[in-house]
Amino acid sequence: MICLAELDAFYLRFFREHGYLVINPEREILNTCNQLLSSLKQLGQVLLHDDNFLPSDSFYVEKANHSNYYRYVRQLTELQELIGSKTIRKLVHLLGIEIPSLGPSAIRLDISQEVRHQFGWHQDAPSLLGSINMNTYWIPCTDVNEDLGTIELIPKSHLKLHIKTLDARDPHIAPKDNSSNLILDPSYAENLGTSIRINACRGSIIVIHPLLVHRSYYPKTIHPPRVTAILRVDDAGDKEHLSLGLKSLCSGYNIFNSPEYVTYYSNYCEVLSYGDSGKPEPFAGQ
Repeated sequence: MICLAELDAFYLRFFREHGYLVINPEREILNTCNQLLSSLKQLGQVLLHDDNFLPSDSFYVEKANHSNYYRYVRQLTELQELIGSKTIRKLVHLLGIEIPSLGPSAIRLDISQEVRHQFGWHQDAPSLLGSINMNTYWIPCTDVNEDLGTIELIPKSHLKLHIKTLDARDPHIAPKDNSSNLILDPSYAENLGTSIRINACRGSIIVIHPLLVHRSYYPKTIHPPRVTAILRVDDAGDKEHLSLGLKSLCSGYNIFNSPEYVTYYSNYCEVLSYGDSGKPEPFAGQ
């Protein structure tokens, strides 16, 4: 983990080579995380008409989710405050974003019991599109580790685009056995490298390259809800991305309805599919 002030050429090279960075908490981000937790509590209490609601209690979060709590939390203004914060603006500048623009972002409360919210191994780019510079800024609003739930990454896996995936979450996007909705076969993902699980404090910023293979990690035991803000800042200054129409999930696009982005991403990485062996194979369309 490094402080934002320490983000120099050495760490930028590390990010290019490994596909991720872990930034120590900054006071501005910590303050907004605290505000977010307060808003999550107030929203849950209003939604359930129950002053006992706490975002740290899995029972109440699961109960609230039956009333669309999981969807409503995305509208809280703290998400916009994080995206527009001085810290994030400085970070995207250091990472070489020319013209920052809004990408698909979210607030999540994840509990062990709700499998439908848990994503397996995937890359963000195929379903989200956006510039090759549209990194994910994953901000835990609670401490994250193997005991509490965290995120699991495969370093250096961003050097390839994996276009054949499994388990589409949206049946209108693609058939279940051949989907661009990003869920990779676990045995296939295991061939991509050794994974690491992130241990980080509340308010840290984990920067993830859009092609890095990663997944949610949940311990087998019951744990408090894992609260995270997921920011994405696109780069409207990317000339080729601009010429393609700045397509992203925000406008309803993915790799299936915008296959020209396979060619675009291939400028930065190798494009792979996989066969019956479950091992990476070159994409025949290249």
